[in-house]
Order: sequence, then structure tokens, then C-alpha cells
Amino acid sequence: MSIISEVVLRSILSFFVLLLLVRLLGKQQVSQLTHFDYVVGITIGSIASDLSVQVGDNLSACLAGLVVKGDEPYYIIPTK
Repeated sequence: MSIISEVVLRSILSFFVLLLLVRLLGKQQVSQLTHFDYVVGITIGSIASDLSVQVGDNLSACLAGLVVKGDEPYYIIPTK
């Protein structure tokens, strides 16, 4: 498989995993986000971009990290 087709497939996969995680997290306005939610969102985006373009990285490890970071707001309660 060529690198271009692998990047395209990984990008599509990461998009749908992100879409699923966003649906699970629910809707919030930007003004309602805590600093913790904001940092988790940035981290999830960073992992998704690594999943898309870092062809040498392990696909299952990146997906596992994405799912763990997406579930983090449910099992870590930040202090306000």
C-alpha cells in the first residue's frame, strides 16, 4: 500500500473515531468548557493527527490512546 493511500485511510479512520468520541462526550458551548476539557480536547486532536500522518506508528496503540483520552472526562473529576 502506498503511503498516500495509508494516510488517507488513517485520516478517515481517525475522523470517525473522533466523531464517535465527540458524540459520547456530548454538546457543550465553549464558554462552558473547563480548562481540563479544553486540554483533553487539544490532546485528542494531537493524537488524531499523529494517527493520520505518522505512518510508522502502531495503529492500534494510537487508537487505544485516543479512546483512553476520550474517556478521561468520565473517570477523572477535575477540581474547580
